[in-house]
Amino acid sequence: MIKRKVFFMLFILLSVFVFDARAAYQSRFDAVNFEPAVDDSNYFTVYGSRTLTAWQGHAGFYFDYANRPLEFRATAGAVGRQSVLDHTIIFDALGSIGITDWFEVGVNMPVALYNWYYTDDVNAAADFGSSMGDMLIMTKFRFVDIDKYHVGLSLVPYVSLPTGDVVRYTGSGHVMGGARLVFDAKFHERFEMSLNAGYLMHDDVQRTFNFANGSTSTIRVDDWVDFGVGMNVKASRYFQLIAEAYGNTQILHGGVFTTNTTSLEAGAGMRYFFGDSGFALGWGGTAGLIEGVGTPRFRGYVGLTWTAPETQACPPCAPDPRIKDNKIVIWGKIFFDTAKATIKPVSYPVLDDVVDVLRTHPEIRLVEVQGHCDWRGSDSYNLGLSQRRTESVRQYLINAGIDGNRLRAVGYGESQPIASNDTVEGMSQNRRVEFVIIESSAGYTTTPNSSDSSRNTYAPIHEIRNGVTVGATPQAVSQVQAPEASPVAVIPEPVRPLYPSQVVNQERATAVPRTAKIQLGVPMPVVPIMQPEVASPSQDVVTTPQMQQTGLERVGSAKQVEDPNDTFLDQEVIEETTLPENDTETNPDLVPESVPAPSQN
Repeated sequence: MIKRKVFFMLFILLSVFVFDARAAYQSRFDAVNFEPAVDDSNYFTVYGSRTLTAWQGHAGFYFDYANRPLEFRATAGAVGRQSVLDHTIIFDALGSIGITDWFEVGVNMPVALYNWYYTDDVNAAADFGSSMGDMLIMTKFRFVDIDKYHVGLSLVPYVSLPTGDVVRYTGSGHVMGGARLVFDAKFHERFEMSLNAGYLMHDDVQRTFNFANGSTSTIRVDDWVDFGVGMNVKASRYFQLIAEAYGNTQILHGGVFTTNTTSLEAGAGMRYFFGDSGFALGWGGTAGLIEGVGTPRFRGYVGLTWTAPETQACPPCAPDPRIKDNKIVIWGKIFFDTAKATIKPVSYPVLDDVVDVLRTHPEIRLVEVQGHCDWRGSDSYNLGLSQRRTESVRQYLINAGIDGNRLRAVGYGESQPIASNDTVEGMSQNRRVEFVIIESSAGYTTTPNSSDSSRNTYAPIHEIRNGVTVGATPQAVSQVQAPEASPVAVIPEPVRPLYPSQVVNQERATAVPRTAKIQLGVPMPVVPIMQPEVASPSQDVVTTPQMQQTGLERVGSAKQVEDPNDTFLDQEVIEETTLPENDTETNPDLVPESVPAPSQN
C-alpha cells in the first residue's frame, strides 16, 4: 500500500512538467547553478544515495556568492562591457523528511538577496535588487543501501516551479523537471565517493544581448544533461573534508561539451558537526572551469544544517528482540582461526546483524565488546588473545560503518566463566564474545560485567592455602563443600601452586609455580591438612619435576576433549604455559597420563 502511494506521488510530480506547454523560443532563463543538496548529503551540491529514515527530518540554509556568473568572452574588436550579471548573493532555505526508510521528499526555496545585473541592452545602466528564485521539489528513492553493501544506488526525480524573477536571471519562467541517478561507494570508513548523472527537461529559450559597438550575442538554452562527482573524507568524528565538481551540458543545440553549451565548476569545502546535536556548519568555494550559463569566475558559500536523530520522529514501536538485559543478543558464535585473531567468514552474518542493531538503535552510545575464554593457558596469554580478538571484532564493526567511538574492546581472558571448565560443553560456553550496552540515551547505563554477576556461579576465583579458602566469604566457602569421595586439592604453605591447566617445562625449572584456582559452584572440599598428602594412583595425579621439588600434587581431570567447534578462544599452544600432553590441536582425545607420586621426605 505504501509503495502504491509513493509511485502515485512520483507520477504526479513527473506529470507536472511532462504536460507543460513547451513553447519554442522563450526569452527568459535563470543563471543560478548553485543548488545545495536538499537532504542530509555527505556533500554540498552532489547527492549521496542515503535517504532519511521514516519521519526523520532535515532542514537548513545556505548563503552563496557568485562573481560574474553570466559573462561573454571578448572577441576581436569588442569594446565595452562583456558581463551581464556581475554579482549575486543567493539565500537557500531547504528541508526534507523521510516517508519510509527508502523514500523521502524535500523542497528548496532560493531567494536572491542581491543581484547586480544588466538587461538585454548591456549598454544601459546597471540595476540591482532582490527577488525570489524557482522553487525546487525533489524526491529520492533508494534502491541499494551503501551502509549494507558498501555501494549505493538512488533515483532523484525533481520539479522546478516558476516562482523566480525572469528579469533578474533568477527564474526560468516555466515549469522544468528531470531526474538524477545517484551511485556512490564506501571505500573505507572514512572515505566515500558519489557520482550523479541526470537529465533536465527545459523549454527552448533564446535571448539576444546588445553591446556597445552594435554587436549582438545570442544565448540559446534547451534540455541538458547534468552531472556531478563528490568525495568525502572523515578527518575526525566531527570534521569532514569535501571536494566536488558539478555542471551541465546541452544536448540539442550547439553540440555536447563545448565551451558555449557547457558549465563546469570545481572546488572544496569543510563541514563541522557540533557534537551529537544534529547541527553542522559547512563552508567552501569553487572556481569556474568551463564558462557556460551560470558559471562564475569564483564562488563562495556557507551553510548551517540540522538533521533530527533517527529516534526523535519515530513513533513508539515494540522492543527489539535482539536487545535483552542491556546486551545485544547474537544468534550464533564468533569463530576465529586457531590461535589467531582472524575472524572466520562463517561469522560475518552474525556480526552483520550486530551492525544492523547498532544502525537501527542510534540511542546506543557505547557498547563494550567483551572477549572470554576457558581456563586453558596462562592468565596473561588468555588476556592477550581475548583482547586481540575483541579488537578484531570492533574493527569489523567499524569497517561496516559503525562509529568507533560507540565501541570499546575489552578482553577478560578466563576471569568471567559462565559454566564449569570441567566439561567440554562448559569450556565451549566460556569461549564467547558478548556485546554489553554500557551507555544509552534511552536512560540506562551498565557497569561492565554487572549483568553477569547474578548468574556467574563459577566466579570469582579464590586460593586455597593449607585447606583455607583465601578471599572467599563464609557463604562462598559453604558452596564448595563436597562429599568425602571428591578429590582433594593439597597445597602446602607457602608454595604457590600451578593452575590446573598449566605446567612449567623442564627448561623453566626455576619458575615459581602459581596458585591453583577453584571456581565457586564446582564441588571441592576444603579440608585443613598440615602436611602434603600423597594421592593414590587411582586419582589420576599429574606430577611435574617442579612439583617433586616442592611437594606439590595436581589432581588431573578424567579426560579432556577439545570442542570440535572451537569458538571464541582457541588457546594457542605456548611452550612455557601449556602441557605438551594437552595439545588438543594434535591429540584432542588425550587422557592425562598418571605418573608416580613423589616420595615423601
